[in-house]
Amino acid sequence: MDVILVGDSASNVMAGNTTTLPMTLDQIIYHGCSVMKAVKHALAVVDMPFGTCSGNPYKSLEAAIRIMRETGADTLKIEGGAEIINDIKMIIDAGIPVMGHLGLMPQSINKYGTYTVRAKEQAEEITKTIMKITNKPEAAVSVAIVEVEENEWMKKVYDTEIRPNFEKLFKKPGY
Repeated sequence: MDVILVGDSASNVMAGNTTTLPMTLDQIIYHGCSVMKAVKHALAVVDMPFGTCSGNPYKSLEAAIRIMRETGADTLKIEGGAEIINDIKMIIDAGIPVMGHLGLMPQSINKYGTYTVRAKEQAEEITKTIMKITNKPEAAVSVAIVEVEENEWMKKVYDTEIRPNFEKLFKKPGY
Protein backbone atom coordinates (compact mmCIF):
# COMPACT_ATOMS: atom_id res chain seq x y z
CA MET A 1 0.00 0.00 0.00
CA ASP A 2 1.44 3.34 -1.00
CA VAL A 3 1.30 6.05 1.66
CA ILE A 4 1.99 9.74 1.18
CA LEU A 5 2.75 11.75 4.29
CA VAL A 6 2.32 15.51 4.36
CA GLY A 7 4.66 16.03 7.26
CA ASP A 8 5.46 18.90 9.56
CA SER A 9 9.05 18.34 8.45
CA ALA A 10 8.12 20.78 5.67
CA SER A 11 9.06 23.29 8.35
CA ASN A 12 12.67 22.13 8.00
CA VAL A 13 12.76 21.16 4.34
CA MET A 14 10.76 23.96 2.75
CA ALA A 15 10.98 26.82 5.24
CA GLY A 16 14.54 26.26 6.46
CA ASN A 17 13.65 26.02 10.15
CA THR A 18 15.85 23.96 12.48
CA THR A 19 12.86 22.10 13.99
CA THR A 20 9.31 21.12 13.04
CA LEU A 21 7.86 23.26 15.83
CA PRO A 22 7.15 26.43 13.76
CA MET A 23 4.75 24.57 11.39
CA THR A 24 1.26 26.02 11.88
CA LEU A 25 -2.16 24.52 11.27
CA ASP A 26 -2.75 26.86 8.32
CA GLN A 27 0.61 25.89 6.80
CA ILE A 28 0.04 22.13 7.07
CA ILE A 29 -3.41 22.59 5.52
CA TYR A 30 -1.85 24.54 2.63
CA HIS A 31 0.71 21.77 2.02
CA GLY A 32 -1.96 19.08 2.42
CA CYS A 33 -4.21 20.74 -0.17
CA SER A 34 -1.30 21.03 -2.59
CA VAL A 35 -0.38 17.35 -2.25
CA MET A 36 -3.98 16.11 -2.42
CA LYS A 37 -4.35 17.66 -5.88
CA ALA A 38 -1.89 15.04 -7.16
CA VAL A 39 -2.82 11.96 -5.07
CA LYS A 40 -4.48 9.25 -7.15
CA HIS A 41 -3.55 5.83 -5.71
CA ALA A 42 -2.24 6.24 -2.16
CA LEU A 43 -3.32 6.63 1.42
CA ALA A 44 -2.86 10.34 2.17
CA VAL A 45 -1.77 11.17 5.71
CA VAL A 46 -1.42 14.69 7.14
CA ASP A 47 0.51 15.54 10.31
CA MET A 48 -1.11 17.41 13.14
CA PRO A 49 1.48 20.12 13.86
CA PHE A 50 3.04 20.83 17.24
CA GLY A 51 0.51 22.24 19.70
CA THR A 52 -2.62 21.19 17.78
CA CYS A 53 -3.03 17.99 19.80
CA SER A 54 -1.69 18.64 23.27
CA GLY A 55 -4.17 17.95 26.03
CA ASN A 56 -7.27 19.94 25.07
CA PRO A 57 -9.54 17.41 23.32
CA TYR A 58 -11.97 20.04 21.99
CA LYS A 59 -9.21 22.15 20.41
CA SER A 60 -7.58 18.99 19.06
CA LEU A 61 -10.84 17.85 17.47
CA GLU A 62 -11.38 21.29 15.94
CA ALA A 63 -7.90 21.17 14.37
CA ALA A 64 -8.43 17.58 13.18
CA ILE A 65 -11.74 18.47 11.54
CA ARG A 66 -10.15 21.45 9.77
CA ILE A 67 -7.33 19.31 8.39
CA MET A 68 -9.66 16.56 7.17
CA ARG A 69 -12.28 18.94 5.75
CA GLU A 70 -9.91 21.37 4.06
CA THR A 71 -7.32 18.92 2.69
CA GLY A 72 -9.39 15.84 1.86
CA ALA A 73 -6.77 13.60 3.52
CA ASP A 74 -7.53 9.98 4.40
CA THR A 75 -6.12 10.05 7.93
CA LEU A 76 -4.18 12.12 10.43
CA LYS A 77 -0.80 11.38 12.02
CA ILE A 78 -0.49 12.42 15.64
CA GLU A 79 2.73 12.41 17.65
CA GLY A 80 2.40 11.45 21.27
CA GLY A 81 1.10 8.80 23.63
CA ALA A 82 -0.84 8.42 26.84
CA GLU A 83 -0.65 12.14 27.62
CA ILE A 84 -2.98 12.91 24.68
CA ILE A 85 -5.18 9.82 24.81
CA ASN A 86 -8.35 11.82 25.53
CA ASP A 87 -7.64 14.00 22.47
CA ILE A 88 -7.15 10.91 20.31
CA LYS A 89 -10.31 9.29 21.69
CA MET A 90 -12.40 12.35 20.82
CA ILE A 91 -10.93 12.49 17.30
CA ILE A 92 -11.52 8.77 16.69
CA ASP A 93 -15.04 8.96 18.14
CA ALA A 94 -15.76 11.75 15.64
CA GLY A 95 -15.00 9.27 12.86
CA ILE A 96 -11.54 10.53 11.93
CA PRO A 97 -8.91 7.83 11.32
CA VAL A 98 -5.72 8.34 13.31
CA MET A 99 -2.23 7.06 12.60
CA GLY A 100 0.09 7.01 15.59
CA HIS A 101 3.58 8.47 15.41
CA LEU A 102 6.21 6.50 17.28
CA GLY A 103 9.97 6.30 17.54
CA LEU A 104 11.56 9.57 16.44
CA MET A 105 9.58 12.36 18.11
CA PRO A 106 10.61 15.69 16.50
CA GLN A 107 7.79 17.65 18.18
CA SER A 108 9.34 16.64 21.53
CA ILE A 109 12.79 18.02 20.76
CA ASN A 110 12.66 20.38 23.76
CA LYS A 111 11.56 17.56 26.06
CA TYR A 112 14.23 15.04 25.00
CA GLY A 113 16.96 17.35 23.68
CA THR A 114 17.80 15.10 20.71
CA TYR A 115 16.22 13.42 17.69
CA THR A 116 17.04 9.92 18.91
CA VAL A 117 14.50 7.15 18.18
CA ARG A 118 12.75 6.08 21.40
CA ALA A 119 10.95 3.05 22.84
CA LYS A 120 10.27 0.51 20.10
CA GLU A 121 7.54 -1.06 22.22
CA GLN A 122 5.48 2.16 22.01
CA ALA A 123 3.45 0.80 19.09
CA GLU A 124 1.97 -2.07 21.06
CA GLU A 125 1.50 0.03 24.20
CA ILE A 126 -0.37 2.79 22.36
CA THR A 127 -2.52 0.30 20.44
CA LYS A 128 -3.58 -1.34 23.74
CA THR A 129 -4.18 2.06 25.37
CA ILE A 130 -6.38 3.25 22.49
CA MET A 131 -8.32 -0.01 22.57
CA LYS A 132 -8.86 0.31 26.33
CA ILE A 133 -9.83 4.00 26.39
CA THR A 134 -12.10 3.88 23.33
CA ASN A 135 -13.52 0.46 24.21
CA LYS A 136 -12.95 -0.58 20.60
CA PRO A 137 -11.49 -3.83 19.24
CA GLU A 138 -8.02 -4.01 17.72
CA ALA A 139 -9.58 -3.88 14.25
CA ALA A 140 -10.74 -0.31 15.00
CA VAL A 141 -7.17 0.97 15.41
CA SER A 142 -6.17 2.36 12.02
CA VAL A 143 -2.42 1.80 12.07
CA ALA A 144 0.22 0.30 14.30
CA ILE A 145 3.82 1.23 13.59
CA VAL A 146 6.78 -1.03 14.24
CA GLU A 147 10.39 -0.33 13.34
CA VAL A 148 11.61 -3.02 10.94
CA GLU A 149 14.88 -3.27 9.06
CA GLU A 150 14.34 -2.78 5.32
CA ASN A 151 15.61 -6.25 4.42
CA GLU A 152 13.16 -7.83 6.93
CA TRP A 153 10.04 -5.89 5.85
CA MET A 154 8.56 -8.48 3.45
CA LYS A 155 8.92 -11.33 5.92
CA LYS A 156 7.97 -9.49 9.12
CA VAL A 157 5.30 -7.06 7.87
CA TYR A 158 3.91 -7.83 4.41
CA ASP A 159 3.70 -11.63 4.69
CA THR A 160 2.41 -11.65 8.28
CA GLU A 161 0.26 -8.49 8.56
CA ILE A 162 -0.74 -7.18 5.13
CA ARG A 163 -1.19 -10.23 2.91
CA PRO A 164 -3.42 -12.18 5.34
CA ASN A 165 -5.56 -9.09 6.05
CA PHE A 166 -5.68 -7.57 2.58
CA GLU A 167 -9.50 -7.55 2.41
CA LYS A 168 -9.73 -5.67 5.74
CA LEU A 169 -7.37 -2.82 4.84
CA PHE A 170 -8.70 0.72 5.05
CA LYS A 171 -7.50 1.63 1.58
CA LYS A 172 -5.99 -0.78 -0.91
CA PRO A 173 -3.46 -0.04 -3.62
CA GLY A 174 -5.17 0.93 -6.86
CA TYR A 175 -7.97 3.06 -5.42
